[in-house]
Amino acid sequence: IKQVGERFQAVKSLNCGLRVTGTTTVTLRDATMEALALKNSSSQGRQGTFKLAAGGGMCEFKLDRTYNLRGANWDRFLGNTWRIGDPPLPLSMFPPLPPNEAAGMEDWDADAVEGITLVTSFGERYVSQRDWNEESGTVPTSATSFGGMGVVSVVWDGEEAVSDMTNLFLRTTSTPRSPGYAQWIKVDGDLTVVTTGAHPELETCKNVQRLALDRIPNP
Repeated sequence: IKQVGERFQAVKSLNCGLRVTGTTTVTLRDATMEALALKNSSSQGRQGTFKLAAGGGMCEFKLDRTYNLRGANWDRFLGNTWRIGDPPLPLSMFPPLPPNEAAGMEDWDADAVEGITLVTSFGERYVSQRDWNEESGTVPTSATSFGGMGVVSVVWDGEEAVSDMTNLFLRTTSTPRSPGYAQWIKVDGDLTVVTTGAHPELETCKNVQRLALDRIPNP
């Protein structure tokens, strides 16, 4: 992250997947995690504001909106409508997500099924997804970690199309309620960024996930 004045920008970014817990647990296989790291790069160049709050001692933090796409043609379902730096748009302004390969769903994780594969407690779901998020809060100056409930709020919206290759029982879709919260941690030398080998992005993401679970054991 580079900051000039009150504005900052993400110079390098890596999307390291997702994990869902609650009524069901959702995880990603290595191939899906690697596909998201390589293809879902919509935070690189993302900007925000970090400035001293009135009275000092605290900073006002705001992370501008970005959009994510998974398991569908990037230009058709995101890039032709919105790019980093464009004004925010409601999801209704984007083309409807594709429910199958003929409509534009893509097998990002190369597992011979449409879309990306979500591994749930009840079986696999094959989906395309699109969402946006933005963050804001007031945090201590010079903090190397900040966030949590009531500190950094995340607002978002999301949508999903489920492939017909998914078991009928698992085709019901829902989006968690907004708002949520975020945690930010400066990891310095604690994170190993892998730059060699066959799967450097995947190995880096595994290091990110291990470090996140260590630093934030009860997210």
